[in-house]
Amino acid sequence: MNFRIYNIDNEILDVIYIVAMLIMGVKKRYSFIFSAILLLCVDIKSQSAQFVINYSNYDTANIADAVIAASYLLKDTKDNLKLKDALEIFKQNNIKLKFKFCKNKNLEKCLEEKKLNRPILSYIFFKALKLKGGLTIRIFGVIPRYAYKELVYLGFFRGGVSGQYVTKIEILNVLTQAIEYKNNKK
Repeated sequence: MNFRIYNIDNEILDVIYIVAMLIMGVKKRYSFIFSAILLLCVDIKSQSAQFVINYSNYDTANIADAVIAASYLLKDTKDNLKLKDALEIFKQNNIKLKFKFCKNKNLEKCLEEKKLNRPILSYIFFKALKLKGGLTIRIFGVIPRYAYKELVYLGFFRGGVSGQYVTKIEILNVLTQAIEYKNNKK
């Protein structure tokens, strides 16, 4: 997926984000306005636009949605990925995603059933961005709680609590933040 963040000041993006969230808070049926704003802020090529359209609603996301979104950070593709493809991309990049709650189950089915919260989303993107983290992460390893704290520190999340469920729109927001972080890191 070819994303390119336009060179817009973070303050302007914050204002756009707040206005879009206010509009959507008043009437959820106007979620297409937020999709349009995202399409204006992010240059999206061909089939990738379908990805944004699929994720531009208030449905509570599952873990599979986050894995698919994060896989676009690891492989530049225009294809609409399935969960199986996304997990394969993580394997090709030597990134192991471990979920305690999926030990004895079929991993794909488990990830599609479980709702996504902020720490799990942070864990997936932390691994996809191959971040080092702070002292706690280096001692105890990457766990969702500390990955969330690290991404809050880096500015990926605006407010909220760690245990709250994530919508598909929030995944898009974190994805654009991750792309911007990755582009600035280079």
